[in-house]
Amino acid sequence: LKTKMSFVAGTMRFCRECNNFLHAREDRENRSLFFECHSCPYREVLGSGCVYKSNLVRSTELKLDIVHEDVINDPTLQRSYTQMCDRCHGKNSVFFQADDTSTLNLIFVCTLCGRKWVA
Repeated sequence: LKTKMSFVAGTMRFCRECNNFLHAREDRENRSLFFECHSCPYREVLGSGCVYKSNLVRSTELKLDIVHEDVINDPTLQRSYTQMCDRCHGKNSVFFQADDTSTLNLIFVCTLCGRKWVA
């Protein structure tokens, strides 16, 4: 068992002996992780137990600026005659569900002035 550190390029590890790709393996008996070369006997024990870490960052705000103003002319969208626009005080708008699986927000677009809001 050799203890030399391997060359790290990004998240890939390469063998110091033959420069081939090191493959991640586990030793179930000793409950440890290591990298090994398939071309030579080089083996490197992993210091920490973390092999891969995925940070999920999700924005919860809706981006209303990507809604095109021509949606008011779409005959397939539902119409609302009860939601009042804060800008022009009109009650005619089209609405649709936001393309976000985590929320059930409705996006309204005023057919008179084009203002967009979430309700």
